[in-house]
Amino acid sequence: MADNILEVLRDYRPPTKLHPIAGNAFDLYDAAGSKMTDEVVDGIRKDLEQYQGDLKALTDALCGLTAFMIYVSEKLGDVDGGERVAALIKEQGPKYESLTQRVIEAIDELKLKGKEAFDRFFAREEKEAKRAPVYGEKPPEGSIPASSVKPVAQPPLWAQKKKK
Repeated sequence: MADNILEVLRDYRPPTKLHPIAGNAFDLYDAAGSKMTDEVVDGIRKDLEQYQGDLKALTDALCGLTAFMIYVSEKLGDVDGGERVAALIKEQGPKYESLTQRVIEAIDELKLKGKEAFDRFFAREEKEAKRAPVYGEKPPEGSIPASSVKPVAQPPLWAQKKKK
């Protein structure tokens, strides 16, 4: 069974608008006095749970959460808060293990197809290569003598030197 996971990954585009989870995370963060408390982290984790089983939706949410992490770290100067969000993002990694396995299997299948194509290509090369006959050797069966194909070309008139 062919898996189209490589095409799906190739065609994936991150969201162009900020994912709602970023706004929810900011609201939780702001309500906690601009501190990344355990309650804020638990609230974000609870928001992420709604994307169980849908890796595309989870990936889109993680893009929004990454934007929130950058905002907290760089704009608000809360590096520790940004690191806690990064750890929360990293927690989602095991959910992608099935995807990783599917990609590995698809690549292995692709390698086999590529190997078969090369094997077919080189199998043709193993046949006797075409070559011109050596002087005095009988030409191959069905061949046409080169002298009967086209007469020898003459140089154009403008290129011919005039005799004096």
